Parts: sequence; structure tokens; C-alpha cells
Amino acid sequence: MIVSKPARAKPSQKVYLRLILVLPFVLQIVTAVGLVGWLSLKSGQKAVNDLADALRQEVSDRVNQHLDTYLGTPHQINQMNLAGYRLGTLDLRDRELTARYFYQQMRIYPNLSYINFGSARGEFVGVGRNDDGSLYREEVELDRAGIYDRYTLTPDGERDRYLLSDELDFFQDPWYADAVEARKPLWSQIYQWVDLPEIFSISASYPVYDENNELVGVLGVDLILSQISEFLQTLEVSPGSKIFIIERDGSIVASSSLEKPFRFEDGIPERLSLLNSQEPLIQATGRYLLEQFNN
Repeated sequence: MIVSKPARAKPSQKVYLRLILVLPFVLQIVTAVGLVGWLSLKSGQKAVNDLADALRQEVSDRVNQHLDTYLGTPHQINQMNLAGYRLGTLDLRDRELTARYFYQQMRIYPNLSYINFGSARGEFVGVGRNDDGSLYREEVELDRAGIYDRYTLTPDGERDRYLLSDELDFFQDPWYADAVEARKPLWSQIYQWVDLPEIFSISASYPVYDENNELVGVLGVDLILSQISEFLQTLEVSPGSKIFIIERDGSIVASSSLEKPFRFEDGIPERLSLLNSQEPLIQATGRYLLEQFNN
């Protein structure tokens, strides 16, 4: 009997067989690890995005809450003064009493810029705040219609030192005219002060009527745009964020940046648009809104 030795597999065949046996397991492991890694990455990104969205919403809600309080105060002041008039504790025909009344309110509410009352007869009284925080008084008497006088005030709110006189036709001012036309409380148009054209303000105005529904006059509480900006700058938000208020035409009302909401054109102050802002984030937002809404 002749017995032959079994044939041995070539080395290359062994390697190939091992690859066939091992490769599917390696592929499964690599696929599983890759899939788990990809899912972890996507989950991590979603978690980061969700956290960022939550933080943005929290900041937005906090800003809205502050603004609701800040911008709601002028209307509350007007409602209190109207209630005082109807109850008889505030005689709007008594210019001296009304001025002292306004003075005390300006002391209680340091964010307010100006409180005033213009009567349908042509009298006017207002108490304003200087940049240094000091208060002053302005008034128009019946026998000096169209001319207002400004005075410093004593610590008790009494009229003190005469400062200046200038023309004032408050019947034409938006804070008065807008409220008379609407016959209801409103925010006036933003307008410039006659004697200080670099000051832009907006007024919460409230027309006052007597028991016969005859116009008595208009109560007004002013917020100066630059002071609204100063208020926005006090709100704590993320370092890369900007808070700003705009009108529908894109004009900036106020912002948390140090940029003023107006610029000078040939020496004349004019309202600043988002598209003309020097703040890149605000300007980019203006371009985005224009692209999305075409106006």
C-alpha cells in the first residue's frame, strides 16, 4: 500500500481564510463604534444647541420683563395723575401744586426724563431731569402764551433760580397733538426737543377730559432715547449679544451699544437706521431683515 502525505495549505491561503473569518467581525465592531460615536456627537450637538436656545430664551425673557416694567412706568404715572385729578387731590389748574406733584414723582422714579401737563387753555408745566440728575421746572403762563420759562428747583421742589426763556407751541408737539387726535392714551411719535434738537424723546401721553367730555389737556411722561439706551446697557446678557429696539421703518429707538441712536448730517442730528449702524451685529440684523421681508 502506498500512502501519500496530505497536502499542506499554502501560506497565502491561510491568510486569506483568516481574513474571511475575521473581517466581518471587525467590520461589525468598526460600524458599531462609528455609529455610537456619530450618535454621541449628534446627541452632544443637540444638547449644546438646546442649551444655547434655552439660554437665549432666558435672556430674551429677562430683557422683556425689564422692558415691560421700564416702559410700563410712564403709563402708570399718567394713570395715577389722572386718578388724582378725578379724585380732586390733583388740581391741574393749579400750576404750583401740579409742579410739586411732578417733582415728587421724578424723585421716586429716577429713570423718567420728564413729566408734564399742557392744558387746552394754553398753560404748561413740566419737571425734567438734567444729565447730572438734578431736576428743573418749565412753565408757560396764560399771559405769556407760546413762551416757556425754565427754573432750577429747591430741595423741596419749589421754583428757584430763573435759567432761560424760549418759544414753545406745545399744541403742535407730538406728545400733545397725537393724544388729542387719538382721544386715548398712547405712545407719541419720536420727536426732537425744540431747544435741544440733539435730544430725541418719546412720550406716554394721556388726554384728560372733564365730566362733560371736554378736553382739559394732556398728561405726558417722556423717555429720552439716550436714557433708554443707558437702561439697556445695565441689563446683563452674554458678552456677544446686543439688545436694541427699532421702529418698523428700521430706525433705532435705543440699543445696549455705546452708539447713539442718531447721527449728525451737516450738523443736524438725524435718526440712525439699522443699516447705518457701526455695530456689526446690529447692521447684519438689519440686512437680514431686509432680505427676509424686503422692507
